[in-house]
Amino acid sequence: MQASIRDRILSVAFGFAVFLTCLLVMKVAHHLDMRSRLKAVIDLVHARGHVITSQADEIFAQLDSRRFDACTPELQQEARNLLFRFNHVHEILFFRDRGPTPICSATLGLLDETHAFPAHDIQSLFDPDRSYWLGFSDPRLPETSVDFFVRSHDVGIVLDQRILSNTTTSFDWEAFTRPPGTDYAVHLFGSEGIYEQSRQSIQHPLSPYTYVEGCTEGVWRFCVVARDDMPAEIMQNPLTSAAGILAYLGFGFLGYRWRLRRFEKRSTLTGRIRTAIRRNFRDFHCVYQPVIDMRSGDPVGCEVLARFCDEYGPLPPSAFIPEIERTGSTWFFTEAVLGKAITDLASLEGRLEGFHLSANFFRQDLHARNLDRLEASAALRVLGDKPYVLICEILENGLETGIDMSQAIAHLRARGFEIAIDDFGTGVANLSSVRKLSPHYIKIDRQFVGEVDASEDSLRASLVPNILAIARQVGSICVAEGVETAEQAASLGGIGIRYAQGYHFARPMPVAELAAFLPAQATCSRPAQTTA
Repeated sequence: MQASIRDRILSVAFGFAVFLTCLLVMKVAHHLDMRSRLKAVIDLVHARGHVITSQADEIFAQLDSRRFDACTPELQQEARNLLFRFNHVHEILFFRDRGPTPICSATLGLLDETHAFPAHDIQSLFDPDRSYWLGFSDPRLPETSVDFFVRSHDVGIVLDQRILSNTTTSFDWEAFTRPPGTDYAVHLFGSEGIYEQSRQSIQHPLSPYTYVEGCTEGVWRFCVVARDDMPAEIMQNPLTSAAGILAYLGFGFLGYRWRLRRFEKRSTLTGRIRTAIRRNFRDFHCVYQPVIDMRSGDPVGCEVLARFCDEYGPLPPSAFIPEIERTGSTWFFTEAVLGKAITDLASLEGRLEGFHLSANFFRQDLHARNLDRLEASAALRVLGDKPYVLICEILENGLETGIDMSQAIAHLRARGFEIAIDDFGTGVANLSSVRKLSPHYIKIDRQFVGEVDASEDSLRASLVPNILAIARQVGSICVAEGVETAEQAASLGGIGIRYAQGYHFARPMPVAELAAFLPAQATCSRPAQTTA
């Protein structure tokens, strides 16, 4: 339940992340689009600026080198001709000896020389003789001449800046320049204050505002900064924006559903086992069920049993074993289990001299074509040097599958390992097949043991002496599985079975409990075959 809740929370988080990603992609795309549009504005402003500045440059080139001691009719006529030629020049003024007041203009003639100009706003960095007045206004000039004034030597020009300030866009922008040696910008035209706002704004991906700036270089230097107000555009286009938001919410919901289905698929039996395999079987652990000598009551060995538990809870072997077989990971699973057992028992090796550790092997892993795996197995190589003896258990129904296991069995025997037939009685193995395998042990299945004391007429219980007889004929030792009561133990001991495992003696336990269960010094060995 906790895993399911966690998966749903993660799925919601994933869907929300998809939604935010869509918004971020939209903002980035919008920002790139705005940069493209701003470049067009900057290019337009610069092109228009070039028009008026080039006209001013031509006038200065024609008049700049001359002295103007008097405002003659010839000078005024020449100035009027220049105004006629250059449509973005409103007025031309003339000064005497670099003085602060103009002596005459192209349109007004003589001027009152007692009225001095205010100090200039900008001194050109590139030409020290050129100065600028921004938002220029003079009461002696027509109202339409309230514009931009530039002076070079004794010539001043009033320029019409409306060609720049009348540029319209879908976003706010400001044209400005920065006086040399200063850290502030001087507004030229556009929406005043945009530049200062851009300096104070914290730029991050989810900010509703985007600022883009561009400048030209040269004597006439213009900068333009634009602000993209996404909330304002959303309000201007509510239907389009709402459709976009709904689409992004849809993507987020689809992402949530996709992630949730992935989690649900992973939480299925197949998904959980496949995930555990990818995790290198870390969700598996080992428990150990002791095998007891019923005459002495001492443990002589134990069976290593795999258990599974992940974030969704435990699974029984009857659930995960078929899935492992279905994925073709049986040998990797067996090696992982043996490796975990080796690690678990490392601290007990001084007490396990002659101890028997039995583990289940899949029949397909004992096929002749898999012999290389057995020979290269690091786990088997380590177990061959341990003080305890490994018993390789093979299910009885594996004997009748047509798989030739003789080479694998011979290899295991050569390495000092012993062989056991597990769940004997549930398959169709006959005396001939058992004799061919010649196992060290035959483990009687629990369904036979469970009926030993249930009824004197039980058919299954009556077969136990026959199984014991088969074991004696092939020289094997019988081990009874699933002994749960004292009566079963007494009955099995009465017919000559000496070794057993089951809940009556001990349940499967972790290695810490096994350490407490074992005697302080275990010196167990394989009993004589005549004792059965």
